[in-house]
Amino acid sequence: FYALNPSGDFPVSLGRVAPATAVLAVVHALLWRNLHRNRLPHAADVSSRLGAANRLTLLRGLLISLTAGFLFEAPGGNPASSPFLTWLPGGVYLTAAVLDGIDGAWARRTGTTTSLGQTLDVQYDALGVLVACAVAVGTQRLPAYYLVAGAAFYFFQLGLWCRQRRGKPTYPAGARTFARLMAGFQMGFLGIALLPIFAPKVLALVAPVFLLPLLAGFVWDWQVMWGHI
Repeated sequence: FYALNPSGDFPVSLGRVAPATAVLAVVHALLWRNLHRNRLPHAADVSSRLGAANRLTLLRGLLISLTAGFLFEAPGGNPASSPFLTWLPGGVYLTAAVLDGIDGAWARRTGTTTSLGQTLDVQYDALGVLVACAVAVGTQRLPAYYLVAGAAFYFFQLGLWCRQRRGKPTYPAGARTFARLMAGFQMGFLGIALLPIFAPKVLALVAPVFLLPLLAGFVWDWQVMWGHI
């Protein structure tokens, strides 16, 4: 971020470093909170190594943190001073999205799948969508209501927590193939939305096409886990 701000303007640097640092702290908090899940298949003890797949997942967390550094950029970036900056947030986030498919595939191929990796994969997906939505809305690439896409996972988890606190049963959600598919489409759309390819008016027209199926998937999972379906 210092290299992106050669003028040394402290407020600009702080505006990038602060949100990136905050998100990176969340990335590491999720890692430390779930380290007890770092067990190889059929192993009783926690592994002393993270493994290549989990390190790729952590690299995704770093890229998501860097994406958050553009939260307070001027709307649409500042092409007059640095055209490169208008492409950077989308490029960084799309790289994280591509790694989302690589880390799991590598773990399955090498037989190093762990509950830690599966948990971090879901958590970093959700965190990435939240960060990308916030940056896209903050830079006026997407309308403000699209923040709902970033918050949906966390409202869903809050609902589960409240239900468990009240002692009510929850049921398995199943394979959730549709939900994973929608998550992939969501990450792709957000990455493209962050790139200066389409005008905000065009993105605003397309946004409901990606938002409504995502929310429908959460509503369906809600009904299944509550036992209504």
